[in-house]
Amino acid sequence: WSWGYEIQHKSEVRVSGYFNEKTWALDKKTHFDFTGQNDTIISTNHFQFIAHSSPLSKEEITTIAQKCEANYTTINDFLGEQIDLPKIDYHFYPTVESKALQKSNMAEASANMDENRVDVVMNDNFQGNVLHVENKLIFRKSLGEPNLLALEAGLSNRFTKNWQKKGYDYWTKKLFLSDNLPPLKELIDNEIYKKESYLVMGTMSATFVDFLI
Repeated sequence: WSWGYEIQHKSEVRVSGYFNEKTWALDKKTHFDFTGQNDTIISTNHFQFIAHSSPLSKEEITTIAQKCEANYTTINDFLGEQIDLPKIDYHFYPTVESKALQKSNMAEASANMDENRVDVVMNDNFQGNVLHVENKLIFRKSLGEPNLLALEAGLSNRFTKNWQKKGYDYWTKKLFLSDNLPPLKELIDNEIYKKESYLVMGTMSATFVDFLI
């Protein structure tokens, strides 16, 4: 048997690991301590940027912060009203493993609606910030929970420049030319939407929302 342990604070794992099976002492090889490693780097009008032992420089985070604020303004202008929302906690992680251990979520970028926070992985292989998952959080807090998942995701992705590096219109063209466009009835079926590829449905939801706009 392999016995492990976790210390949690709210929904976040702060300490985790396994005991040495012979001595029942903490095994240093599998002990992860995430306490005291969070550092608020920048606070802007609508965001608070927090690094979890992230190698990002303050200059790099400043650039990300400027793009997030620009997106916030664009969404605000689209909605036609001033959004009075609490600051969004924006957390950076150095690796997918680090994020998974602390948040039990291996996605490159994710949003937590209840906690008003986003969590992204930033390293040479993953740039979770470019997905702008905070857009989905802003729309959810402003418009409420959607009846159709495709509309909320579509709004978020439509206002994300270069979504999935190329932009949703680029991926829509690829799907069209390869005869892989999903039918509309599947796009607006929440159960089917959740089961299908997010690259496909995320692309088409943005195209659908752009058409509606």
